[in-house]
Amino acid sequence: MQTVRVTAEQLQRAAVDAGIVSVDHHECSICGVMVRYYIETGELCFDSSCGCSYSDHPRPCSWREAAEWVNMQTNEDIARQIMTRFGLSVGE
Repeated sequence: MQTVRVTAEQLQRAAVDAGIVSVDHHECSICGVMVRYYIETGELCFDSSCGCSYSDHPRPCSWREAAEWVNMQTNEDIARQIMTRFGLSVGE
Protein backbone atom coordinates (compact mmCIF):
# COMPACT_ATOMS: atom_id res chain seq x y z
CA MET A 1 0.00 0.00 0.00
CA GLN A 2 1.22 3.48 -0.88
CA THR A 3 2.20 5.64 2.10
CA VAL A 4 3.53 8.66 0.22
CA ARG A 5 0.74 11.16 -0.47
CA VAL A 6 0.74 14.46 -2.32
CA THR A 7 -1.58 17.45 -2.38
CA ALA A 8 -2.72 19.44 -5.39
CA GLU A 9 -0.86 22.46 -4.05
CA GLN A 10 2.40 20.51 -3.70
CA LEU A 11 2.20 19.24 -7.28
CA GLN A 12 1.38 22.65 -8.70
CA ARG A 13 4.08 24.47 -6.75
CA ALA A 14 6.74 21.88 -7.68
CA ALA A 15 5.85 21.86 -11.39
CA VAL A 16 5.64 25.63 -11.71
CA ASP A 17 8.85 26.18 -9.72
CA ALA A 18 10.68 23.61 -11.89
CA GLY A 19 9.35 25.15 -15.11
CA ILE A 20 7.77 21.87 -16.20
CA VAL A 21 5.42 22.26 -19.16
CA SER A 22 4.53 18.62 -19.89
CA VAL A 23 4.03 15.50 -17.76
CA ASP A 24 3.65 12.10 -19.38
CA HIS A 25 0.58 10.19 -18.19
CA HIS A 26 0.40 6.96 -20.22
CA GLU A 27 0.65 5.59 -23.73
CA CYS A 28 -2.60 5.25 -25.68
CA SER A 29 -3.49 1.56 -25.69
CA ILE A 30 -4.56 1.80 -29.34
CA CYS A 31 -1.86 3.82 -31.11
CA GLY A 32 0.90 4.10 -28.52
CA VAL A 33 1.06 7.92 -28.53
CA MET A 34 1.87 9.45 -25.14
CA VAL A 35 -1.13 11.02 -23.39
CA ARG A 36 -0.03 13.82 -21.07
CA TYR A 37 -0.71 16.80 -18.90
CA TYR A 38 0.35 20.23 -20.13
CA ILE A 39 1.07 23.12 -17.81
CA GLU A 40 0.75 26.72 -18.94
CA THR A 41 0.83 29.71 -16.61
CA GLY A 42 0.17 27.42 -13.65
CA GLU A 43 -2.96 25.92 -15.21
CA LEU A 44 -3.25 22.22 -15.95
CA CYS A 45 -4.67 20.64 -19.09
CA PHE A 46 -5.07 16.94 -19.96
CA ASP A 47 -4.33 16.15 -23.60
CA SER A 48 -5.43 12.86 -25.13
CA SER A 49 -5.33 14.25 -28.64
CA CYS A 50 -3.94 11.20 -30.40
CA GLY A 51 -7.36 10.91 -32.07
CA CYS A 52 -8.26 7.44 -30.79
CA SER A 53 -10.88 8.54 -28.28
CA TYR A 54 -13.96 10.70 -28.29
CA SER A 55 -12.10 13.21 -26.12
CA ASP A 56 -9.35 13.82 -28.63
CA HIS A 57 -8.66 17.40 -27.60
CA PRO A 58 -7.03 19.05 -24.61
CA ARG A 59 -9.33 19.73 -21.68
CA PRO A 60 -8.76 21.84 -18.60
CA CYS A 61 -8.38 19.81 -15.44
CA SER A 62 -7.61 20.51 -11.82
CA TRP A 63 -4.43 19.98 -9.88
CA ARG A 64 -6.61 17.98 -7.49
CA GLU A 65 -7.29 15.52 -10.33
CA ALA A 66 -3.55 15.11 -10.89
CA ALA A 67 -2.94 14.60 -7.16
CA GLU A 68 -5.68 11.98 -7.09
CA TRP A 69 -3.92 10.17 -9.95
CA VAL A 70 -0.73 10.05 -7.89
CA ASN A 71 -2.49 9.08 -4.67
CA MET A 72 -4.51 6.27 -6.26
CA GLN A 73 -1.34 4.35 -7.09
CA THR A 74 -0.95 1.21 -4.99
CA ASN A 75 2.75 0.87 -5.80
CA GLU A 76 4.78 3.45 -3.89
CA ASP A 77 7.61 3.37 -6.46
CA ILE A 78 5.17 4.28 -9.25
CA ALA A 79 3.70 7.09 -7.13
CA ARG A 80 7.21 8.46 -6.52
CA GLN A 81 8.02 8.26 -10.24
CA ILE A 82 4.91 10.26 -11.08
CA MET A 83 5.69 12.85 -8.39
CA THR A 84 9.16 13.24 -9.89
CA ARG A 85 7.61 13.90 -13.32
CA PHE A 86 5.87 16.88 -11.73
CA GLY A 87 9.20 18.12 -10.32
CA LEU A 88 8.48 17.08 -6.75
CA SER A 89 11.58 16.00 -4.85
CA VAL A 90 10.68 12.73 -3.18
CA GLY A 91 12.85 11.34 -0.40
CA GLU A 92 13.25 7.64 0.07
